[in-house]
Amino acid sequence: MYGLCDCNNFYASCQRVFRPDLVGRPVVVLSNNDGCIIARSNEAKALGIGMGQPLYQVQGLIDRHGVAVFSANFALYGDMSRRVMATLRTLVPSVEVYSIDEAFFDLHGIAEPLDDYGRRIGRTIRRNTGIPVSIGIAPTKTLAKIASKLAKRYPKLDGCCYMHRPEDIEKVLATFPLHEVWGIGRRYGKLFDSMRITTARQFVELPEEWIHRRMGITGLRTWRELSASNRSRSRSSRSPSRAVSPRRFTSGRSSNASSRSSLRCAPRSSAPSVLSAGRYTDSFSPTATGTTSPSAMKRPC
Repeated sequence: MYGLCDCNNFYASCQRVFRPDLVGRPVVVLSNNDGCIIARSNEAKALGIGMGQPLYQVQGLIDRHGVAVFSANFALYGDMSRRVMATLRTLVPSVEVYSIDEAFFDLHGIAEPLDDYGRRIGRTIRRNTGIPVSIGIAPTKTLAKIASKLAKRYPKLDGCCYMHRPEDIEKVLATFPLHEVWGIGRRYGKLFDSMRITTARQFVELPEEWIHRRMGITGLRTWRELSASNRSRSRSSRSPSRAVSPRRFTSGRSSNASSRSSLRCAPRSSAPSVLSAGRYTDSFSPTATGTTSPSAMKRPC
């Protein structure tokens, strides 16, 4: 199982850490030249303030609703990011920092129920740093990203979405917007819109050969990670009526390639054996420094 820790409205949350009077009040953060809005609290989003929107276009809205406006402070955001990642490293076996406000983590060897464990991670980070986070846990990184979005979207999940049963994953993919899937992007989003493919489930139902031909290895990796639940179910049932044939995932690939695919897409029972073999230490290294590039630090959140 993989987990993703995603800080909520990170830049705006950092400003609130030292201004508790702003809790419940709309907050926005501006770009380097104070021209555009690059971060919004949930309250600001509810007012209709858009990401990347020029400040002058919403100045009247900001004045009417008493929105707190801050210039970007990337030194602060970098420091708060290091605090969040340092706390996360004390709670999980290994961490892979993805950006200034996101990190994947490995859950191999955790005996505690993973949904309770994820909520404990979120509470500890909030207590130690003041930053609210959403935790997504799933069999692959792409599914973990989706789970973290659901944790943000539905307060009843209490900050953690543990998405592991194949039937639950299929229900989520049936309605989850394809353009929100990690790895699709604007370019492929336009392609799939023209094909009237709008959900992650419709994307998974496309033939593997078509995905490889049109999207290359990166798109194929996304497709396989989203398809992990289907493949897990087909292996366990061994039913010939399944629409996806197991041989489609093995033909024409070397054993090394199969091993790499199994790390990213294997069901829960097989992932620990790959990790324990000492492979892929670059992705999940307990000694990783977790430093973030300047370009990543300036990524709008």
